[in-house]
Amino acid sequence: MLRKVTMGIVGSALFLVPMFVSASALGDLMDHTRFTLSRIAASRVDYDLSKPSCVVLASAQTVRVGEKYLFAWGASGTFDTEFAKNTWAPSGAYIIAIDTPGTRVYTLEFYGAQGVKTTCTTRVIVR
Repeated sequence: MLRKVTMGIVGSALFLVPMFVSASALGDLMDHTRFTLSRIAASRVDYDLSKPSCVVLASAQTVRVGEKYLFAWGASGTFDTEFAKNTWAPSGAYIIAIDTPGTRVYTLEFYGAQGVKTTCTTRVIVR
């Protein structure tokens, strides 16, 4: 009996460990994605700080209903004296799952010095 209880505890631990490890790996992936996209956006600034630059992407262009995908963005040169204009953080990522078919268009606007605006768009088709 003690052997069954011990094996049950060990089996449960071995079952749950990958779940915790994958959650940690997902957090690392999100952080790495945000960092990479902000670096890509920074490389597109062309040293003209009056013009902001941004990159927006989704991990898939077409997904099935309920399937998860990563929506991520990065921006650079988004200096804004009116803070309320830049409603998005300079970089970020979300995992999204849509429960209805259709086309989702994600458009983000960023403002640079003196109100110069840039827009980035990506699209995901949900089937």
